[in-house]
Formats: sequence, structure tokens, C-alpha cells
Amino acid sequence: AMAGAALAAALAAAAGARDSSVATNLQVQVPQLIRNKDLFHTEAMFGSPFVSNSIIGHLYYVGNLGCKVEDYADVPKQEEDAPFKRIYLVERGECPFETKTRVAQLMGGAALLVADQHCFQGEIWPDEQEQCQATWVSALPYLEAKDGGRDIFIPAFLLKKLDAQYLKNCWLEKMGKRTDGKYVKNLKYPNDIDQTGEECQANTEIVIKASLEVPVLEQASWELWMNSDDVPANLDMISKVSIGFKDFTDFKPNYLVFSAEHFGGCDWAGSQPPCPEMCAYSTNTKAGYCASPSFSSQVDGKAVVNENLRQLCIWDQVKDDQLIWWNYVLEFAKCRRDNGESQAAGSWATCQDLAMRLSPQINKDKLDACVKDEGFALLDETAKHMLSERIFTTSLSVNSVREDFGITGPFLAHSLCKSLNKKPAICNCASTINADDDLLRCMESKCYEKDKPFNCPHSSVCVKDLADCVNISSGMSGVGVFFVVLFVLAVAGGAGFVYHRRVRRQMQEEVRDILSEYVPLEAFSTRSDGFARGSGDANDTVGVI
Repeated sequence: AMAGAALAAALAAAAGARDSSVATNLQVQVPQLIRNKDLFHTEAMFGSPFVSNSIIGHLYYVGNLGCKVEDYADVPKQEEDAPFKRIYLVERGECPFETKTRVAQLMGGAALLVADQHCFQGEIWPDEQEQCQATWVSALPYLEAKDGGRDIFIPAFLLKKLDAQYLKNCWLEKMGKRTDGKYVKNLKYPNDIDQTGEECQANTEIVIKASLEVPVLEQASWELWMNSDDVPANLDMISKVSIGFKDFTDFKPNYLVFSAEHFGGCDWAGSQPPCPEMCAYSTNTKAGYCASPSFSSQVDGKAVVNENLRQLCIWDQVKDDQLIWWNYVLEFAKCRRDNGESQAAGSWATCQDLAMRLSPQINKDKLDACVKDEGFALLDETAKHMLSERIFTTSLSVNSVREDFGITGPFLAHSLCKSLNKKPAICNCASTINADDDLLRCMESKCYEKDKPFNCPHSSVCVKDLADCVNISSGMSGVGVFFVVLFVLAVAGGAGFVYHRRVRRQMQEEVRDILSEYVPLEAFSTRSDGFARGSGDANDTVGVI
């Protein structure tokens, strides 16, 4: 019971507290009444957005929850050759965020905005009692996808209620729907300086710009935040990107570990540790560190912390060759998947042993010493770092900026390319790719030019299409043909000469055998020219060819 209370307290304190994102920027470009308004938001933790550096689109207010295609019935149909992308705005509630985003994606949206229904403390509304109904919040929640959301390729954002209302009011005014129940009367726009109550006109377009904000540095650094029982589904692809960018970026793994003092009364103050199932404790310092297992996990938090510590210790030992660390982590995760995601403690021990056998470069003695007690300093470091960065779920962090959305290889590659001041050649293709297969081909073929992405088999030539490899292999200059023919003739001539000499020697040996039956061999001498001559007169010469 205490463990459950500790977990509930920790999650309530952590997951509910989100400030506005610093990784993305949402800004109104048009109309003038709300131009340059930065929309307070948090981004979804799924999707793979921003193939380019930003998205600019026209806003369309759906007017309802956006949980099904039928909800978009009143939205004007999109023209095929429309110059601007569409950004949809829907209300929060009734269905999961990922469902709303999938529907918006199906309807051709480039991004989705979700309007929160709770007022922020300190906001000024024309009628606070009517609009807020005493439901005040100080932060926006996470937008998570329970199923991972790997089929979602557009970004989604949750807007605070007041900022969303500016957009809704402007849309309803331009559509002549001021009597709509979602319209708030007497709401002043941010740029209505004279408080004239100016309204959006019928021909007004509401243009929103969404952009990814990553600090640009000479040497980029990035972190992967996770738990050993809850790794990204495409961890293998992330490892390939990490290895592919290792010469240009600094990577460090981090784990979602709470200090026991911040985990709902689990601090070890008495004779016995108070939360032995949720936390791992140092026998020397009594410092405790806790984790919240994934919802599907059958192991307790202590087992998660211990494996987190094990992987931190391995990293500390082999960080100069991150491939060794990746190998262990991937083999451990694969073993768990092969065992049907079994989280039983026995299966974890089996997977640990298997991953170690497949990672012989790891010094087992050093690892054992680290996980027993020495490594608790690593847990303390990552726990403090987690709190300072306000990261409480599986995430990426690039140049100290948390990148939510879906953790995919292409999104990581794009973020790393954007964060580097001097772009390596790999960014020519990696920064614009949104599919794993295309990114793998880019990295493995080393064909980084957009117009020549394919590498010909058994060749270092990059081409636009693999069919071009046939032309390259069959094409040859006149000089090349001459030397090839010359080489063939030389080989044939040499082979003929060797064959002629062999036949000649064979014939000589056969004739000598025949003559030896009638004339004693001593009567013959052999000249260097291959002719046999008797000892008599020169006119008696018997030439043997």
C-alpha cells in the first residue's frame, strides 16, 4: 500500500506539472489582431513532425471534439492544389489525443491543435465565473499515446484555454457565427490596444507557424531518457542514428529515477528501508532511488532501478565505445520481447546473462563492483538531472532542450542536424527524411546528395536510380576497350606459347622412346636446339623434331 501511495504521489507531482514547451514555437502570423501571439502549449509525445524546419498553415476550427471523420463535416473541403497546409483546431475531451490526431491526419491536416477546457491561474476573461467555473490549473498535462502512435506523422499540440479562445473567436467571426455557443463575447484580442472591440473580417485567414526550436552549437549533445522496462519501440533504429552521428555529436543515456526523498515518504530514516519493493537503497549511505514501472510490468520498481543502474554502470565503463553499450541494451530489450515481454524477475536475470554473454568487451568484475554500491553516485546524478530538466517520461533532449513527440530515428536525425552549426554531409539527406528505410539507405550507402541517394552494388558510385547502375557498369570508354582487348590477346598468346612448348616436349619424348628400341641411347647426344645427332658423319644426321 505504501508503495502504491508513493507511486501515486510521485506521478501526481511529476506528470501533472508541465510548463509551456521550449522545444517548439507556435505563433500567429495573421491576422493583425493576434499577430505574433505566442500560443502557450505543450507538444504531443507521439508523431514524427518537422521534416522541414517549420510548418505554416491556415487554421480551421472543427467546432467539436474531432474524434471521428464525421466531426469534420462542416469544415470546407480541401483543394488538391491548395498553396497552404491545414492546421486543425478541436476541443479536448471524450477520446484520446492520439485518436484526434489520427483523424486530423486522415483529413489532410499538417498539424493539430487541441483546446484545453481549464482556465490558467491569472488569466483575465470577460466573465471569469462563467468561463472558468472555478476550474483553475497551473500547467498543461502530457499528450501521450497509449499505443505508441507510430502511425502518426503530424505534430499535435495542447493549447491553454485562453489562447485557443482567441483563435476560435476569430474563426467564428470570419464565418459569421457569433451566435455560436463557443463564441465568447467581449473578449479583447492581444493587439487590440485601443480596446475598440475590433473583429476578424470575413476574408481573414488565420495563419499559424509551428517551428522546432533547437539551440545551434558547434558540437551537439543529446540524451535519451528512458527506463529499462520501457524503452522506445524502435530503439534499434535510434542506435543506428546514434552510431551514424557519433563523430559529430555527444550522446549520453539517462534514466527516469527518483530520489527516495521525492518519492512519497520512501526516504530511509529508520532501521529498515520503507519502500523495499519500489526503491533500491545503498547499504552504506542509506540513499534510496525509486522508479515507476510501466503499466504492463510485472516487476517492482526496485528491479527497474537495479537494471537502470546496471546499464548506467556499463555506460560509465565503455562510453568511449558506445557500440558496446548499445549492444547490451538492445540484446536485453530483444530478450524481453522474445519472452513475450515477460517482466518476471527470473526472466530479467536470464536476459541480463544473455546480454552479457553477447557483450564480452564488458569487464564483469568492474560491473559487479559498480552495481553493488559504487554506482549509486550515478543514480544520484541522473535523479538530480531529471528533476532539474523536468523530464518524467521517455524523451529526447537535444542541446539541453527536451524534444517530445515520437522518438523515431528520422526525428532524432533531423533534430541533430538542426542543432549543428556546421552540418556534416549526412545531413544533406538525413534532415529531410521521414522513413526508417530511407534513413538507413542514406547512412549505409553514404550517398548523401538528395538527387543521388542510391549506391551501386560493388561500386562507390551514387546514382539517382538503381537502374542507372546498369548504364554505369556497361558503359566504357574507347581507351578502356583497347586495353581490355590488348589484355585478352596477351593472355591468349601467352597460353598458346605455353601449350606449343608442352606439345613439342611431349612429341620429343615419344620419338626418343621409339628409337631407343632400335638404337642404343648412348649413340645419341642431345643438342640444345632439341635435335638428336649420331656420332657418325654429318650426312648421317637423323633429325628428330
